[in-house]
Amino acid sequence: MEKLEPYADINSDLATLIISIWEQNLLGIKDKKELQVEQFRIKNRFIQKSFKEYQRENFFY
Repeated sequence: MEKLEPYADINSDLATLIISIWEQNLLGIKDKKELQVEQFRIKNRFIQKSFKEYQRENFFY
């Protein structure tokens, strides 16, 4: 297992760091820039999905 210190953000909390390392390992990401791009893509997909669910739930109100 390679060292992950370069990916650790000093200002992040432990949960964020663990998720970041988990994503990096899961996606086979090698550099920090690629990790940030992938995190942005995942976050965008989650936001879009949440908005669609919100619209669906509030359709009849």
